[in-house]
Amino acid sequence: MLWPDGKKYEGTFFTGYYHGSDPDQPGDGTLTIPPEEADGPTVVYKGTFQNGMKDGNGIETTTYPNGNYTTYKGDFKNDKADGEGVEFGTEEDGWIGKWVAGERGEGKPSPKLEEKLTKMGIALRKAMQAKLDAEGIKLKVILKTLSDTTKIGQTKTWKSTRPFAMKKDFENASWFTKLTELEQIVARACVQAQKDQNNMKPLQNSNKTQIQKLCGIKFAERFAQAQEMKDETTVKAMKQEISKKMALDIKGADKKATR
Repeated sequence: MLWPDGKKYEGTFFTGYYHGSDPDQPGDGTLTIPPEEADGPTVVYKGTFQNGMKDGNGIETTTYPNGNYTTYKGDFKNDKADGEGVEFGTEEDGWIGKWVAGERGEGKPSPKLEEKLTKMGIALRKAMQAKLDAEGIKLKVILKTLSDTTKIGQTKTWKSTRPFAMKKDFENASWFTKLTELEQIVARACVQAQKDQNNMKPLQNSNKTQIQKLCGIKFAERFAQAQEMKDETTVKAMKQEISKKMALDIKGADKKATR
């Protein structure tokens, strides 16, 4: 969709808002906002939307006429950076850590990028961005289904990591510093989930959706991934399977009610 002022949106809608085609699911899209003034920046956001606002995981790049830019990749809420994220750019030092309502929270600065990059440097940056995008889709599914089997690092799971991760200074430990940036996000999320559970029992996903209850967590993960990748054929086939399960579930409930 293209507006008279040059604003452009490509993605899913629901009742006139940037949203998923299903009311209970966020949507994916790309929103481009042109400069308001001749020397103003162009802002491009690519990621998830909910109720017309940036909400979920995404990447927002603000590019100025002189070629300088700032990019934020991470969590969004109510149209602002909120949660875990990384900011980098060419004009000033960026930030790695937490964000609250668009403002930097706990974290550390990241050095600014050189204004002039070699062709190799540009190619490497694009390759890294593509990897982050792909991992971002996987990361969203993991965070929705945290449990003792959640993978932490190359060979460890949350079950084996928990005794070390529940210490106050775990982020300074060598095992944590060796994790990738995205693995660290998962580890922090597991720590918080364990604290919310308020005990040291096995970490279970407490927010099981109806699909998870009907078809199991693995099925729900594959379904969410197919939706993220906009694999319409797989989504359609899996929806049919969900409908069958729902019909059987309803019949079972009816039988119990008549006893």
